[in-house]
Amino acid sequence: MRPNPKQQRCGIRLATFEDIPALQRLDSVCGLNDWTPDIYKGLILNDNCEVTVWFNGVTVVGFCAVRTVKPELELLKIGVDPERQGEGIGTDLLNDALKAATHLDCRECFLEVRWSNERAISFYIKEGFEMVGIRRRYYRNPLEDARVMRKRIGGTT
Repeated sequence: MRPNPKQQRCGIRLATFEDIPALQRLDSVCGLNDWTPDIYKGLILNDNCEVTVWFNGVTVVGFCAVRTVKPELELLKIGVDPERQGEGIGTDLLNDALKAATHLDCRECFLEVRWSNERAISFYIKEGFEMVGIRRRYYRNPLEDARVMRKRIGGTT
């Protein structure tokens, strides 16, 4: 069970509907594909998805959205306020999601990342992901290929 956010000064907790404006702000400042409030609401309500936020007091400074399709975990999106990047917040969010996934018997985590997003690719490699494929013309605005990356989790596959 996750801690009560009112009892903590900072940490990770499940996102709520009240966090959606902060999630959209992070989409914008991180240069991520913008998701509508309805997309976030759907993820928060979906039993196969989890959206977590890293908060400092009452301010959301990072988030992670994942979907479980056993035996796989799909990292849908992760973002940290650019002013707070490099502090380990992204690593904390990712590790929290991976730990939760192992309890659900997930064995691999997959993600897509823009071909040109070298900073994110470096982060994922540092976190143990490897490139396993390409999705041609996956992203729009601008049109770009995606690298498919994978990390084995929770033992062997």
